[in-house]
Amino acid sequence: MQIAFIEDSDEDFALLARVFKGHGTIRRWSDAETALQAFRDGDADLRELDTLVVDLHLPGMDGIELIASARALPGGDAPTVCVLSSSQSPVDVGRATTAGADGYLLKPDDVGGLRALPAQLAEISKRR
Repeated sequence: MQIAFIEDSDEDFALLARVFKGHGTIRRWSDAETALQAFRDGDADLRELDTLVVDLHLPGMDGIELIASARALPGGDAPTVCVLSSSQSPVDVGRATTAGADGYLLKPDDVGGLRALPAQLAEISKRR
C-alpha cells in the first residue's frame, strides 16, 4: 500500500508517520505545489497511490485546490483522497467533497484518535 501525505507541519507528519508505520510505503510533500508538480512530472504516479491524505491549510495553494487539480490529472481518479484537517467547518467539508475528496477526518488531539486513523482511512477506501 502506498500512502502520500501533503502536510506542512513537521510535528504532525512525524506523528502520522509513526501511526502509519507498517501500513505501507509513506511519502510526504510539505506543500501542494510540490506534490502537484511531482504528479504532473511523473515523479509520483497517482495510479500507484492507494491513498492521498491532504491537509487543507497549506502554505500557498490550499488542499482543496490540490485535490481538484490532482483529480483532473491522468490517474487522478485512482487514489482514495481524504482530507485530514483541524477545521470542523461545514463549508470546508462541502468544498472538499466538491473538489473530489472521498472522506474528511478531523486531526485527532489524542493518542487513541491517532491510532484509529489507519482503520478510518481503510473504511473510507472501502466505501469508494
